[in-house]
Amino acid sequence: MKAHKGHIGFVESDLQSKGSKRILSHDLYGAIPVRQIGKGFTCESDYKPKLPALAIRANVGGQRVEGSRAVTTWEPVYGIPRYFYTDLKIRCVKCGTTGAFTIQDQKRWYEEFRLPTYVEMNKCSDCRRAFQAQKRLAIAVAFVKDNPIDALAWLEEAKRRLETFKLKNTGGLDKAMACLRKASKLNPELSDVIYWEGVLYERRLKPKKALGRYRSFLEKTKNSRSKLVADTKENIARLMSKEMDRKDE
Repeated sequence: MKAHKGHIGFVESDLQSKGSKRILSHDLYGAIPVRQIGKGFTCESDYKPKLPALAIRANVGGQRVEGSRAVTTWEPVYGIPRYFYTDLKIRCVKCGTTGAFTIQDQKRWYEEFRLPTYVEMNKCSDCRRAFQAQKRLAIAVAFVKDNPIDALAWLEEAKRRLETFKLKNTGGLDKAMACLRKASKLNPELSDVIYWEGVLYERRLKPKKALGRYRSFLEKTKNSRSKLVADTKENIARLMSKEMDRKDE
């Protein structure tokens, strides 16, 4: 029987008998001992395969060990733990660039975020961020549709459009401005709108208008110590520095 590959999962017919024990032959982990629980099977969590160079041992007990439903079979599919992590090369399915699925990323995915062990990274970091931004924008648009008189909902859609534009040059700056104006109309006291107008003008490469909106925002929030105020001061300093550099050229 050929050694099992990857982490998509295994079925009972993949198992071999070794005396009174069942094992799963795996190309990475060798002979994984498998225990029967009721009518199902589970790979032993305390199994310790030989570590490749530069690999680190994983905390199997902190993982969400599951088999993929994508496996086409009439048999139940059982999960394969990630017994160790080692840097892996990937090719992004979106843009085709090559990158690394690092040890740190894997530990975060499978032990902190507890993604199912069959999940593989198939996008580069830029494409993953853009994909997540698109999802957040879709949620914001749907929320506005259900709450058309909520100023904060319109502001959130504007922010998500600006985020998507920054990552993918999509999302629509005109639509973002329309959202900001709608939010301001619904709630004229919503000062955050002014800050995000400054961000929008930066995206449109209009630094003078951006500076004007940032300064207006600071004027409206004189006594605030919010993160947005700190970000505004940093943005002003950055734009002023760029302006000075242009004058020195």
